[in-house]
Amino acid sequence: METTEWIQLGALLVSIIVLIIMIINFNNQMKLSFFAEYTKRYQEIMLNLPEGINTNSVAYNDSSERVRRYLRAYIDLCSEEFYLHQNRKIHHKVWENWEQGIKASFQLNLFNEAWEHFDKTSYPEFYIWITKEIIR
Repeated sequence: METTEWIQLGALLVSIIVLIIMIINFNNQMKLSFFAEYTKRYQEIMLNLPEGINTNSVAYNDSSERVRRYLRAYIDLCSEEFYLHQNRKIHHKVWENWEQGIKASFQLNLFNEAWEHFDKTSYPEFYIWITKEIIR
């Protein structure tokens, strides 16, 4: 092999390595962006729920329509997270974090009462999981 061919081969290998590094970095950025978007949605929902939800002093039937919409948004968010987990679209450590949050939320009366008013036919697998793993 001549010198120019070695140089071309070296340039090709460097190009391939750079491309692989760029793909890995892009993939990591997409994962971070994805996680940040779900975190942002969660924070928006929580900021729009009543202050007393952690004390179990807020009842679903006494909540405004606005609060009920945010509760629905939270349950929808949880079902999306469950779907992503079921279809292996997120890392298991991310799911473990989200699962702990869902379990903590469903320990509160307001979320349990909201669940009772939620249309469970739209998300049958999520309904089964919530019933078996969360609300026992």
